[in-house]
Amino acid sequence: MSLVYILVIIVIIIITVVDIIKKRFQFAKLLGLILVCVVILPIISEFVSDNKKVSNSDGFTIEKYDLILDVGIDNKVKVTEEINVNFFKHAYHGIYRYIPYWLEYTAHDGKTVKRKSKINNIQVYDDNFKVYTSKDGAEINIGNENKYVYGDKVYKLSYIYDMGEDPFNEFDEFIFHAFGDYWNMEIKNPSITINMPKVMDGNIINFYSDKYRKENINHLLDYNINGNTITIKGKSGFKLNSSLTLDVELPNNYFVGGSYNYGWKSFTITMICISITGCVILIWAKYGKNNLQVATVEFYPPDNLNAAEIGYIYNKKNSTNKLTIALIIQLASRGLIRIDEINDNARTRIMTTDLYYHNEVFDFSKVTKLEEKIFKDHFRGCLSAFMDESPALYLSIKDVDEELNYRFKKNIYFGNTKKYRIISIILCVIVAILSLISFYFVEDLDPKISFMYNISFMCALLIIALIYFMDKKTNYGELMYARIKGFKEFLETVEKEKLEALVENNPNYFYDILPYTYVLNISKKWIEKFENIPLQKNYVFNYNYRSGDKIFKVLNDNMYYPVSSVSSSTSIKSSSKSSSSSRDNSSSSHGRGGGCSSCGGGGSW
Repeated sequence: MSLVYILVIIVIIIITVVDIIKKRFQFAKLLGLILVCVVILPIISEFVSDNKKVSNSDGFTIEKYDLILDVGIDNKVKVTEEINVNFFKHAYHGIYRYIPYWLEYTAHDGKTVKRKSKINNIQVYDDNFKVYTSKDGAEINIGNENKYVYGDKVYKLSYIYDMGEDPFNEFDEFIFHAFGDYWNMEIKNPSITINMPKVMDGNIINFYSDKYRKENINHLLDYNINGNTITIKGKSGFKLNSSLTLDVELPNNYFVGGSYNYGWKSFTITMICISITGCVILIWAKYGKNNLQVATVEFYPPDNLNAAEIGYIYNKKNSTNKLTIALIIQLASRGLIRIDEINDNARTRIMTTDLYYHNEVFDFSKVTKLEEKIFKDHFRGCLSAFMDESPALYLSIKDVDEELNYRFKKNIYFGNTKKYRIISIILCVIVAILSLISFYFVEDLDPKISFMYNISFMCALLIIALIYFMDKKTNYGELMYARIKGFKEFLETVEKEKLEALVENNPNYFYDILPYTYVLNISKKWIEKFENIPLQKNYVFNYNYRSGDKIFKVLNDNMYYPVSSVSSSTSIKSSSKSSSSSRDNSSSSHGRGGGCSSCGGGGSW
């Protein structure tokens, strides 16, 4: 499994979790579907591949195994195998041989190459045999399914193992993984005869018990060169329990020609993935990308919008809880409610101020419609209530959410974005599935361009990123976003002298702006700017405001969720806390070795 592929899985998981936390359940479900395609199908593929590596060796032994390799000048090898088997259990029909197409070869320079071979002209010197092929290799079943074998049995078969073009540039090397490594038993009396196409003179021959030249076993084998023929046998005491790798170092251009054994299906699929990704990029550029407006300097919130409205326009991903908390603080800064810390931060109480009794004193034209609605509908009757007991808070959350969506969703955000996001998600699923098909089920790319598999995975990753940032605003929305951005930049960079002038003009300036800094995620910076600026007391705090933005955490921890509304509020509460071989296996009962990680092998059936 490639690193890029693993990163794709991790990114999808993270985005899915984030969307669940932020209550974007529909998007999270679609991402979950992508995750299933990207993760579950490869697991099934790996399971099938792993099954191929299990061999049933109980009930028979290999008494002798002769291998003859007739090597052609074009890297085609005629392989002849004669296997003497002793069945000491009357429970098997015969044997099978699994021969993989994809193998890895490590040359004497230490570099490992992946190489695809083809198998042709399979001949079995027995009337009863069947051949099954898949993208990974060929399986040869020898025996009669209606009869059992017992005692000694000799199996002979041959095939052309077309190793393809020479993969080494500055030298030639004949590397062959003999016998296979999934017999799961000792192969007794192994012998190999190699008939090379040209004279063997001064060539270096090595033998390894693995594919990567790590375990040299030259001392365990005897070999003899007679003209073009090499004969190999094990010394006394030699036991062969896995594949034996033969390595004959040859002069450059020893092999001439050779077949191109790779296909173009995976390449075509990857190009389709790239084309689909290009379409999604065009969709995003037209229907998802915002045209950035130049930020303008703003000393006060644009258009007299309240903190919840500013937070919604600036970042739609802000939770409704956060926007409601900002609105509560704003009501306190207006003098309509008071927030008290009780029992050393354990609980928080909201009280309606004296303005409740004298509405004529307070001019509601100075507040936004949403502030007036929340106060009159919920907090006006709240003479004194603890936050963790007040249903007014839960109701206000619902009202804030409904009001913001009603007022701004169509005015701020491009209406067709959702439709094009869904289209892009569908295209992303298609790309993810095609990538899996290309890598796990077709896999015919020339290793020199195997990076195309990673490109197809990267296409899926890029589409996910585009979907995540596909949130186009209207012209009005872009203008307001730019103004809010300018307002935020001013709050972050304003000098002390300017703040002192603003406070002198408006003694309540710090408290008026405080809820806006919360939704813009700069409240800590804002509070720190007033370390040396004297302020008058305000209803927002009944303790030192210089305790940082502790009040936001206190309010968040004390949000109320009535038991009667568990089903509808659970997700809100959670969000609040989070923010802080192709043949059917039924045709045969045995396992089989295969894939690039094995050298083939066999077993009984």
